[in-house]
Amino acid sequence: PPQRQAPTGHKHQQVTCASRNPRSAKRRQQTTQSPAPCSTCYKASYANNKNIGKATVTINGDGEVTGTRTVTFRILPGKGTVKSLKAGKKSFTATASTVKGGVKYQFQYRLGSGKWKSKISSATRVTVKKLKSGKTYQVKVRAFKKVSGKTYNGAWSKVKKVKVKK
Repeated sequence: PPQRQAPTGHKHQQVTCASRNPRSAKRRQQTTQSPAPCSTCYKASYANNKNIGKATVTINGDGEVTGTRTVTFRILPGKGTVKSLKAGKKSFTATASTVKGGVKYQFQYRLGSGKWKSKISSATRVTVKKLKSGKTYQVKVRAFKKVSGKTYNGAWSKVKKVKVKK
């Protein structure tokens, strides 16, 4: 007889949760179906899954489930944030929050809705000079790291504004 590719017989489970709003006494009921096979039907092993870069997971069928599946995925740097912005005379200094993993930081800034300009730094602080005085600039930052010639970028931070001194 052929072996099955996925176990059957997973039952619906009833989940009841109270509303987080204390003024509302309503209760919701939700029925879900377990999408994954039981944990005893497969074994998973991981490789290179701690550092920024490419990682793999190998899933081997055990018992009712047969076969092997290897999946690669990317581990990206965390999201950076603009921690502080200090205006100077025709300049500003931006400081980013520290992101783990030995990353560098890409700061971008622009005047109004113009084109973004970049500054790259291995430190969390960068000073941008030769700006127009009295104008407001938008600033954002992200962490990135090059691994084996490939660049892995984190998410951009929220945009913050700074008005340059005259």
